[in-house]
Amino acid sequence: MAKDASVTDLQQMAQQALVSIENPEEQARYYSLGLTYMSDNQSIIPRDLAGNILFEESALVKPLLIIDPVAEQITTISTLRVLDTAFQYYKFPVSVNVEPTAELDFDFELDSTDIISDRYIIPTTFDAQNQPETYLRINTSTATTWFTNPEEDEVQTATAGPKRLPFVGRDQQELGTYTITQNTLDTLRAKNQTLKFTIKTQFTSQNKTQNVGFRMIIGRAMPEAWRNSGFLYEVYTETKGPLQTNEYPVLELEYVVDIINDAAAYDMYDIKVVSGGNSWVLTDNCYWRIDVIDIPTTPSLTGTVGYGVYSFGNSSRLSEITNAGGTSTPIFEQVDGQLKALGSILEVKVK
Repeated sequence: MAKDASVTDLQQMAQQALVSIENPEEQARYYSLGLTYMSDNQSIIPRDLAGNILFEESALVKPLLIIDPVAEQITTISTLRVLDTAFQYYKFPVSVNVEPTAELDFDFELDSTDIISDRYIIPTTFDAQNQPETYLRINTSTATTWFTNPEEDEVQTATAGPKRLPFVGRDQQELGTYTITQNTLDTLRAKNQTLKFTIKTQFTSQNKTQNVGFRMIIGRAMPEAWRNSGFLYEVYTETKGPLQTNEYPVLELEYVVDIINDAAAYDMYDIKVVSGGNSWVLTDNCYWRIDVIDIPTTPSLTGTVGYGVYSFGNSSRLSEITNAGGTSTPIFEQVDGQLKALGSILEVKVK
């Protein structure tokens, strides 16, 4: 097929190359190029289908290519006529009128941090009736098929443990993650600024009679420069235990990144959740906000200045995760607005 198409193209080129003697427009074009239309007349100069001139070395008479030069004569009269026409539109001496212009203030700054801040959400899906589906299954702490939710004829695969929430935002390397790029790192350090993560999630359980616990974990992957731990902090709440609120518990966390001493290019943060029973996360009530702030000069809850957890939600417990996720140590608990440092008698009124 390709060969047939190429032959057709050559035939079309040949037809385009043949110029009729009676065509005055083509005659003018050839005159302007210094050629006569006769060079394209096959009765004078034989050509092949592609328009190439045919030469036969054994022929007694060689075909000739007829070229006629084009001569144009510019006379003094025609030049003066052009100049006379031009000077009808000028007067000497030339005067310039300057109109007053408004004063324009171009003294403004472009805030380079605008491309860093963002607000991640979990997108809402729609069912066959085009109704929003705002309940998203989350994994359980013990192995079940609740999270995979297979059909009856599918393989029954049981899973357990924290799973990443599918937050969506701008310039993500992977779904559900936030990545610190080299440009972000350099910009923030140069301006003595850092990142603050504000995370909120809300849940509900299928079990309305027994206590069900919920965990939200902020973690990070460190592909370029591994440090102490890929897991950072965990917030915990429950439906009917000492931390109970109602059937729709909320977990909140405000975390500030140590951009100076504990950050590297391509650090990738994510938010994972898990529950003690068959449960959902309410997607329309979840968000992950990334804000650019000046590095704080006040201490975090753990006493570190400029980074760490600065607040977490009521009716929940904060734990620090160490040993690559192997150890989770409760450090604070907050009930009825009272912040209690676990293992001590310190209690602080939370405003």
